[in-house]
Amino acid sequence: NLRNENYILFFSASDYVPEFFDNVQTWEDATPVAASGTVTGINAALDSVQGDSSFGKITGILRNGSNTLVSGVILTVKNSAGSVINTSFTGADGSYSIEGLATGTYTVSATKIDYASATSNAVIDINQSTTVLNMNITPTVLGVGEGMEEIPTETALRGNYPNPFNPTTNITFALRENTTVTLRVYNILGAEISTLLNNEPMDAGVHQVSFIATGFPSGIYFYQLLTTNEAMTKKMVLTK
Repeated sequence: NLRNENYILFFSASDYVPEFFDNVQTWEDATPVAASGTVTGINAALDSVQGDSSFGKITGILRNGSNTLVSGVILTVKNSAGSVINTSFTGADGSYSIEGLATGTYTVSATKIDYASATSNAVIDINQSTTVLNMNITPTVLGVGEGMEEIPTETALRGNYPNPFNPTTNITFALRENTTVTLRVYNILGAEISTLLNNEPMDAGVHQVSFIATGFPSGIYFYQLLTTNEAMTKKMVLTK
C-alpha cells in the first residue's frame, strides 16, 4: 500500500549497529528505494556492537537550532579505530545514554531524517565514568540555487534526490564558508559528461543544483564537488 515514491529505509535491532540502505550510517548517504510495483532484494546485514561491561558512559541531550528538544535521533559511538562500540536513540525528552565504553576518545554521530547529521568527540576518563555530551542538529531546508537559511558547521556533499532518478535529480551540498565551487558529473569510465558549476563564487549555506540527464544512457554516474580547500564525490544511478 505504498505510494509510487522514493523511500529511505532504516534497519535496526537490539545489540546491532543500525543502518540506512545501502549499508550507510547517515540518512544523507542513504540510497532511496523507488516503490514502483513489487521491489525485492532490499536487504541488510547488521554488525554487532562491540560494547562490553566497561564502566564508561556518555549521556546528553539533543536540541535543534531553536533550542527545541529532538526525539528519535540515532546516536552512534565509534572508537579511534572506527569501530562502532554502541548506539542509542533519543527519547521524547531529547536525552540519550550510551554505556559499555572503556577509557579513550570516541566520535559520537547524530542523525535523523530531515536534520543535518552532526559529529562530536567525547573522552572517557578513568577518573570520571560518565561524560556529558550535549549536541545540536539543524533541520535541513531545501531549495533551488540560492543558499538556504542553515549555516553549516562543515562543508559536505549531502547527496542527490531522487536516486535512482530519471531524468532529473537535485544535488545538495553545504558550505561552511564563502568559497568558489565546481560541480562536475562523470560516467562510469571516469569521463566528464557535464559541468554544473565552474569555479562559481558561492556563499556559506545549503545549496541545491539540478542535473538533467536527458540524452544519457542508464547506468552509474559520479558527481564531484570541488571547493577552494576540499573535494568530495558521490554516486548516483540513472534508470530509464
